[in-house]
Amino acid sequence: MIPVTTFGNSPIWQLQQQYFEDTGINAWSKSEVPHYVTSNPVVAKAYAEMVYAFLCDLSVTHHANEKIYLLELGAGHGRFCYHFLKHLDQLTTNSGYSLPDFCYVLSDFSEGVLNYWKEHPRLQPFYVKGQLDHCLLNALDIQEITLRMSGKTIKKASLSLPIIVIANYFFDTIPQDLYFIRNNQVHECYVQTALPEDAADISVKERISNMILTEADKPLLQKPAYPEPFLNRIIEQFAMQSESDTYLLFPHTGLRCIDHLSQLSQHGLLLLTGDRGYHRPDESKNRQFPSIAIHGSFSYQVNYHAFKLYCADRGGAHFFPTHRHDSITHGCLMLLPDADRFAETKMAYQRFINNFGPDDFYTLKQLFVSTAHNLSLQELLACLRLSGYDARFFNQLLPRLTDLINSVSEEEKWDIFQVLHQIWEMYYPLGEEDDLAFNIGLVLFNLNFPKEALSYFLLSEKIYGYHANRSYNIAVCHYHLNDHVTALKILQENHTRTPGNELNNTLLGHLETTVMR
Repeated sequence: MIPVTTFGNSPIWQLQQQYFEDTGINAWSKSEVPHYVTSNPVVAKAYAEMVYAFLCDLSVTHHANEKIYLLELGAGHGRFCYHFLKHLDQLTTNSGYSLPDFCYVLSDFSEGVLNYWKEHPRLQPFYVKGQLDHCLLNALDIQEITLRMSGKTIKKASLSLPIIVIANYFFDTIPQDLYFIRNNQVHECYVQTALPEDAADISVKERISNMILTEADKPLLQKPAYPEPFLNRIIEQFAMQSESDTYLLFPHTGLRCIDHLSQLSQHGLLLLTGDRGYHRPDESKNRQFPSIAIHGSFSYQVNYHAFKLYCADRGGAHFFPTHRHDSITHGCLMLLPDADRFAETKMAYQRFINNFGPDDFYTLKQLFVSTAHNLSLQELLACLRLSGYDARFFNQLLPRLTDLINSVSEEEKWDIFQVLHQIWEMYYPLGEEDDLAFNIGLVLFNLNFPKEALSYFLLSEKIYGYHANRSYNIAVCHYHLNDHVTALKILQENHTRTPGNELNNTLLGHLETTVMR
């Protein structure tokens, strides 16, 4: 049993950081930490449309010649970045505006993750063009940012254009404070953390999955004053607005982070953020002791109402959905001295987030998956196009596509071919269990595209290494391309490594008879 502490000083936050330091990229590639909902092509396209609109507004309202920097906080795997840059590249390439150059900066506190980005094949073209960089960044201590690739250091007020910050599944995993409001008085809560008795002998993941956080049976502590006046003002607003007893999760770390980042530019900051959270004033009332979500790491809901109050305190503008979202809330904060002049950005939020946004698509996606067995081929392909050529969605619809393959026309084969290529172009490999390249290869082979299927099987082998079934399919492609010598060599090597593969042995016997004649 850990001694009683305040919520913000609980040891759970140290466990959180240690988990990500120890696990590295495997936190996402092994599907321990959820990331799909905020890192799919639909989310990235919506954000790219908003950033493009913001750049268009800047081309009219500002006349600086320097680059504009986009900073992703806690970027982790880097998949969102890739989807985003693919979409933004299409928008800016075909733009009629004279837009500022941009540089997207991936950030994390783990050196291992930074090295992963630096070597990832999908990110290399953007590094080469100078549109991508990365930095080591701890949200708890932001003074300046040093970019690893260019060597540029961004300090307070060193940027003349606003900085754009992207924070998805970020604020829910960094330290927060917890208060209890009673009779318009704010009190800091004590908590007690229970860990397994053998905690020293088990992994951080196991410690997190077995920890129990409860409110301590101890008198409430009168809240201390923060050194930042703006945090105290926000707390007081919650106290004044409270009509009944309620718990208040207070994202002091997230607010400090955004406040520090806004000071890097002479013209403020644009924040795009998506998380499990709430933002309406009524949602801050009658709240119970917060529940924790454990998924390898852990997370709490984000009090976006506090971000809205912070934005108003700074004289900025904010946009949040006018209707309730089931999975993820996507918000936009404009901490800009002339926020009312950014008309294109405001309209982009309405079009791509509020009217029909990523959370709405996610709801439809679940419907499409559950009814996939009834979809026609054209309906299935339309779903994939609507998803922005999402690889995960494709793998979920693959059984239905496989059922339909034998009855497709020649024209439909080319429709499928085109969609498969787009899905691969949008894919960012993490080494997950679902092997997209292999699945695409199987579909192409069944559509009688052995040459193209071979290229995907070889990509699969490059990513995942040797597998008997994969090697056999590579050989079959060579066989159908009349390269019997290569097919025979692969089959012989495969037989040596996995002698019990019946399909391999059957084709091997046939080729040994044919080639040796």
